[in-house]
Amino acid sequence: MKKSLVLLVITLLVVAYVYYFEVRPETKIRSTDEKDQVSTTLVGAKKEDIKSFTLHKTDSEAIAVELVNGEWVMTKPVAASAAEAAVNSVLWALEWTEKQDVIQPGELSAEKLASYGLDKPVGTVDVTLKDKSLHLIVGGKNLAQSSIYVRIGDDGPVALVAGSFADSLDTTAYDMRSKTVMPLVAAQTTYIKLSGRTDASLEKVDDRWNLLEPYVDYADGANVNKLIKDAGALTIKAFVSEDPQDFAQYGLDSPASSFTMAEGKVGGKRYTVNVGKDADPDAEGNPTVYACLSGGNSVFTLSAQQVAQVFAPIDQLQSKSIARFDPFALKSVTLNYGLGEIALSKPDFEWLVTKPFEARADATAVSLILSTFQKAKINNLVTADPTAGEYGFRTPSGSFSFLEAGHSTVAIVFGGDAGEGMVYAKRTDTPAIFRVSREILEALNQPAIDFHTREMQEVASTDLAAITITRGDEKYVVEPETGNYGQVGWRMTAPVKAPANEFMMTPIALALATTTAEELVEENPQDLSKYGLDKPAVRMEFAPKEGKVQPSPLLVGGKATAGKRYAMLEGDHLVFTIASSLARTLFEEVRDTRVFAFTAGGVSRVEVTAGEKKVVCNKNGDDWSVESPAGGKAVAAALESEFAQLSGLRTQKFVSYKTAELNKYGLDKPVAVVRLVLPTGIAALSVGNLDATGYRYVTSTTVEGVFLLLESDLSNVMSPDNLLEPQAGPAE
Repeated sequence: MKKSLVLLVITLLVVAYVYYFEVRPETKIRSTDEKDQVSTTLVGAKKEDIKSFTLHKTDSEAIAVELVNGEWVMTKPVAASAAEAAVNSVLWALEWTEKQDVIQPGELSAEKLASYGLDKPVGTVDVTLKDKSLHLIVGGKNLAQSSIYVRIGDDGPVALVAGSFADSLDTTAYDMRSKTVMPLVAAQTTYIKLSGRTDASLEKVDDRWNLLEPYVDYADGANVNKLIKDAGALTIKAFVSEDPQDFAQYGLDSPASSFTMAEGKVGGKRYTVNVGKDADPDAEGNPTVYACLSGGNSVFTLSAQQVAQVFAPIDQLQSKSIARFDPFALKSVTLNYGLGEIALSKPDFEWLVTKPFEARADATAVSLILSTFQKAKINNLVTADPTAGEYGFRTPSGSFSFLEAGHSTVAIVFGGDAGEGMVYAKRTDTPAIFRVSREILEALNQPAIDFHTREMQEVASTDLAAITITRGDEKYVVEPETGNYGQVGWRMTAPVKAPANEFMMTPIALALATTTAEELVEENPQDLSKYGLDKPAVRMEFAPKEGKVQPSPLLVGGKATAGKRYAMLEGDHLVFTIASSLARTLFEEVRDTRVFAFTAGGVSRVEVTAGEKKVVCNKNGDDWSVESPAGGKAVAAALESEFAQLSGLRTQKFVSYKTAELNKYGLDKPVAVVRLVLPTGIAALSVGNLDATGYRYVTSTTVEGVFLLLESDLSNVMSPDNLLEPQAGPAE
């Protein structure tokens, strides 16, 4: 029973689906086969194949529409542009209306034709296709009132089609007629002229709107585009007359105002709308005006409010920007303030200072001044007549000029005081005179040095054969060491040959790769002594490899604030400061600062002598025994720690690169000595006198020379008892 019920439900669903999607005309799924579509439709063609159509409802005037140069136009009862929506509605009906039933001519009689309402038809529809024409006679409805009869040709078959097909005949000439006054593409509009309520003309060149009348100036692109949008939105309220003889009574024979818009310079669409007298309010009671297209025959009405929006006032059309340029297209900029002049140029991708000196420009400083003038706004227009008065332009207070690729140079000239924190200004490409904020003028008042790049010089260590560092009477030469895969380190070649201090040379090389100024201090200094640059504390000279550029020597002078130092490139005009980290590094020891080189784990015997004290320990396997003093017991951890510290000793400075004149340092009779027995031999460290700063003079057998060490680095050497366990005192 349950199975039978399920089968019955499935059967009913299948029947319903077939009826709804395959039989019922209103919901029948259309075939995807194009030939099948054509064969079942009334016209048997796609809308792309339709070239014209005529709708003629009985007792009404015919409406003829045809495709001309890709656009649909109405040719009857008047010549006018056709409304896109109305045309598409008819085309859709012609393409998709299907024949529900067909009665062949042999089955037709006068009585049948009368019963189909074809003896007194509702109207006719004529269609012109690519290769043929069709004459369709629209009759009455069927008994169900859902479909209508249409005869194909005067003696052809009769088709039963959806009743909605007859709706096309209800289209009026007003419905079919376009209500758009100016069917322009906004982005392609390049010319505008307003006359009467506002007198102005504008032109778009290189995507920029310019005011041509009443004077030449930049136009406000946003407001001009709004004007175009407002004009494109104008919709005809009513058609009044099709006879030019009637123009006078509507004030259109010599209109008081008009506006023109055009696409392109040659061959583009161009429309001029003449505006006449006030008309009666529309159905909603809104004011309207009479209007017509120049060269047209029709008088129509438009919303008075919408028309008023098209006639934007000059102060809205004029740009409020004092300068208009594309920063990426700029080739040069010149700033004048008082007697000072700064010239910048961009021959390719980088800004350069060309006056008052030649150097790479600081990109941030250039961007800031360009941004200032891009954002600068005009407060108000003073006059468009430059002869109207004296505004201080005979002796300008400043100017800003710029040149874009493909354009002429434009200069903004600042005149006298205009009150209220304003100054007068004018631009060389317009006769207009403006008032602008004095802050814009003051933006020009900055020293040329501010535009100099902070990147003073680039020195690639891979391009160098040597660096000479001179500090007073001391001169050091270091050379890059190279391996199979490029530079691997630095080596001192003078005054002695030895490894260089990597902790000094590595950060110096990184800093020199782009020598960056912390601050720019003075241009063309007359007195170098105030910066300590008459007698530089450090002079760095660079010897390039063959074929590489010769860098300028770097001179480093006295101390500036926060640990920085004054510096300049030899032969250059600019004093700057270098970072405290670089300044500090330049005074570090140039030679490798490791002074007691051995492998801590290889020590087999240690002797430490300090004054009358002497400790001698020997390593037996993993244990340490004390040879002296007798009965002493070694602290293994202390010994291992001491070896690790000694093997990592680094000096702050070599006082001599030669182990000579030891008596000068108290090293002929050292206060302490440590001797280590290693698999490779004996390594010894001798400690001498204190210097004036509290460092000890020291020498070792692993590095030639005399150097300084902190006494804290030598605590166990100076007090060897620290290496032994404390001995118990005498019993009481």
